[in-house]
Amino acid sequence: MLRPSILLAILLVGCQSGESGGVPIIRTAEHYNQTVKEAEQLSRAPLTKYERGETLTEGDKESLKKARLLFQGMRDYSPVLPNSHFALGKITRALGDDTAAFEHFQQVVTLLAALKEPKDLDTTLLAEAHGELSRILILNGEVQSAGEQADYARQLRPDDPRYQVDQASVLIQAKREREAKQLLERVLSSFPGDARAKSLYKLLAD
Repeated sequence: MLRPSILLAILLVGCQSGESGGVPIIRTAEHYNQTVKEAEQLSRAPLTKYERGETLTEGDKESLKKARLLFQGMRDYSPVLPNSHFALGKITRALGDDTAAFEHFQQVVTLLAALKEPKDLDTTLLAEAHGELSRILILNGEVQSAGEQADYARQLRPDDPRYQVDQASVLIQAKREREAKQLLERVLSSFPGDARAKSLYKLLAD
């Protein structure tokens, strides 16, 4: 029979390596970097499908669940880095848990908004976090709050069509369809292949 101290050591090693099926315990930068690669590999294809509006298979969902555990381990190792929080937001949203996703994206905003000299990548990530918050809020019928989040995103990245489409979605929900149509026309004139813009514009035209 194994002594308690030896059993505990085995459990810790298993958890650190990710073999226990739980959240890995990351203790070194090398382990962190390895976990990043594994998590990105697991989540990349399913999240791409989700962003395209494609139906996720059970295999896709299992990959996302495994990736979520890895990103949780990375978040616990370095909670002040926004990337893990953002990835967890994307993954939980793809898995249908908008409540958890909202909290993750809010954490991204909290961390990045506090930076005195944000880098370009920080600004991009902050804009996308606001965009995600807007999309979740609009689905919950919180039109005013969704509009505020969309405005934040547009201010940060005014040329990104995603946030203009987010604003159009808010305008539609606010019964300001004429303004929404004009905004979508501007988006489609510059980005004729934008699927979300085309879908919303078709909705207004019908």
